[in-house]
Amino acid sequence: MRKTLLHLPILLLFVFSSLGTQAGTLITDSIYSGGVYRHYMLYVPSTYNASNNVPLLFNNHGYTSSNIAQYLYTNFQAIADTANFIIVLPQGLKVPPLNQTGWNTFGNVADAITDINFVDNLIDTIRNSYSIDTNRIYSTGMSNGGYFSYTLACQLSHRIAAIASVTGAMRQNHWDSCNATHPTPVMQISGTNDPVINYNGGSPPYGSIATETTIANWVGFNNCDATPTVSNLPDINTADSSTVEHYVYSNGAGGVTVELYKVLNGGHEWPSGAGANLGNGHRNMDFNATKEIWRFFSQRTLVADIAEIEKNNEVSVFPNPNKGSFTITVDDYTNARLDVYNALGVKVYSSLLTDYSSVIALDNATTGAYFYQVVQGDTIVKSGKLIVE
Repeated sequence: MRKTLLHLPILLLFVFSSLGTQAGTLITDSIYSGGVYRHYMLYVPSTYNASNNVPLLFNNHGYTSSNIAQYLYTNFQAIADTANFIIVLPQGLKVPPLNQTGWNTFGNVADAITDINFVDNLIDTIRNSYSIDTNRIYSTGMSNGGYFSYTLACQLSHRIAAIASVTGAMRQNHWDSCNATHPTPVMQISGTNDPVINYNGGSPPYGSIATETTIANWVGFNNCDATPTVSNLPDINTADSSTVEHYVYSNGAGGVTVELYKVLNGGHEWPSGAGANLGNGHRNMDFNATKEIWRFFSQRTLVADIAEIEKNNEVSVFPNPNKGSFTITVDDYTNARLDVYNALGVKVYSSLLTDYSSVIALDNATTGAYFYQVVQGDTIVKSGKLIVE
């Protein structure tokens, strides 16, 4: 294992000086994961004190990019110096479809398991050296790093409290395979004129579902209000040729919210990102994506894991998937209610549970993913996914 402290190293002096000297310490290191050495950078603010647990923020670079480029572009360290959180910037390997550095999120979920395990191992490694608040581990990223943040929310759910994706998206097969075990706060920032990841979906070779469909999926999963609060951000920079609409879906399970920053005429850029425009369309300068992401994360802690909630009340649903008729068993069904929602967050079934075993009959249900919640009083006893074949 090789570890290097970067205090304005000579080769990076020019680019670092463009941001000004940071108060904390930047470390480069690697761990052995998946049969290879995986590299990462760690930014530890000067305010860090081992006697206090601090949040951990994963900041994932985009496809063909690198962790140092992401570090410079997003400048989370300026906030970490005062808000007191540690930033980890993992480095991706060369992956399909173009054999460039990134995260293996453009195929099946199984393709991403090496990267998912890398993050899982990395969390353990960092916890061995630093005092980390395990209820406040977050993931954000640019483009492919946004895709990967969604993958972590689904497949490493027990460790990730909230995510934010900038110009990223989800593939349909990743959503269908999503295994999130708790309500998950999600923020998405996307430009409607993004030439790389189309706002309305598609965009081969990367392929994704539409941005607003992704948001609707998470709104439904989290049982947020279906109607958002919408506001128009002030157009403080008229030269950027874009404006911003902010959508907030509130009152989800466990107080979870889902947010969308819709950048009208925006491109494939990090709003108010540092350095020159990447040349991927208009970069909005009306708000600072880095500040808004931390504002969103700073209010979130890991919602109690469903496994913890279930300790005194076992719930099971079977067979799953099937054609639309499911059997649910609930040990303690006193004052319990079952609600089922489609992928757009519309309630399609609701019934009080009057016996230990009940049948859910989703009449005329179309194929796809549905979400259920067993609610007892104001407590969600169990939530999960139903697949109709």
